[in-house]
Parts: sequence; structure tokens; C-alpha cells
Amino acid sequence: MKDMRRWLADGLMRAATARMRRSHPDWARAMLSEHASLSDRHDQLGWAFGSLRASLAIGNAVYPAVLALAVAGMGCYQWSADESLITLLVLSSLALLLGVLRPRRFLLSGVAVGVVVCAVNSFETASGVRPAYEVYHHTWGHNLRWLALLAPALLCSLLGRCISLKLLTPSPKDL
Repeated sequence: MKDMRRWLADGLMRAATARMRRSHPDWARAMLSEHASLSDRHDQLGWAFGSLRASLAIGNAVYPAVLALAVAGMGCYQWSADESLITLLVLSSLALLLGVLRPRRFLLSGVAVGVVVCAVNSFETASGVRPAYEVYHHTWGHNLRWLALLAPALLCSLLGRCISLKLLTPSPKDL
């Protein structure tokens, strides 16, 4: 387990500094130096995760792009597959990822991903265009029931936020 943490921390640091070497070489060297000076593997993993987030934050377009891809991916999945437990798994995974990526925007992330199934079904109802597997027309009431997916999406984006903040914030016992 300890070797796995070290391996993961080293991989995250490589990813973070690879992005920054061209645009901010001094920051990249400083991050690597600090990472090397940490002796605890938990601290190294937290530092590496924070370094990766910092390198991604330099290019502010990352979160909007990932959010757009998540919503589009969820929409494509919903259009191509029938409702099932996998829909909930895909939706929850995307919301968790977005919550980790941008903790402050967990609410936006959860809502955006959580309404996709309702939106796809509403598009089918309004336009009459349906995927091949659909054999019946959805009613507006049926579509609104899918707003229940907001709850797991919000919960997972909040969980992602908590994971992100936990990895970035040292616990009181570490201070």
C-alpha cells in the first residue's frame, strides 16, 4: 500500500510538472523540490495531488472543458443506452470527478450532470426523435421523475469535493 501511494504520488508529480515545465519552469522545480523533501507518503500524495490541481488551474479552461465533456458524455450515454444501474454509475462517477477537479463548483457540477437524463428524455418528448431502443413516447411526468438523479449527482460531487479538500488539507494531527 505504501509503495502504491509513492507510485501514485510520483505519477501525479510527473503529470503536474510536465504541464508546467514550459510555461512556469521555476514553479515546476519548486514543486518537485518540495515533493522530494516530504518524508511521509500521505503528505507526498497530498502535495502531488495539489500540484496537479495547481498545474491544471493555470489553464482556466480545464474545468469548463471537463464539465462540457461530462455533460456531453452523459447525454451520449443516455441516448445510446436504456436506463439502468449503469446510468447511475456513469452519472455518479462523472459528478465525483468534477467535484474533485473543482471543489468550489461541486453544486454546479452535480446539477449539470444530474439533469442530463431528464433533459435527454425531455428532448425526446418535445421533438419526437427517439433512439432506436425506445419503443414508447415519454410523458412530461416521466421526464420530471428523472430529476431524482439530482440527489446522487449532488451527493457524488460533494463527495468529490470532500476527497479533494481532504487530500489538500492536512489533518490536525499532521500539523
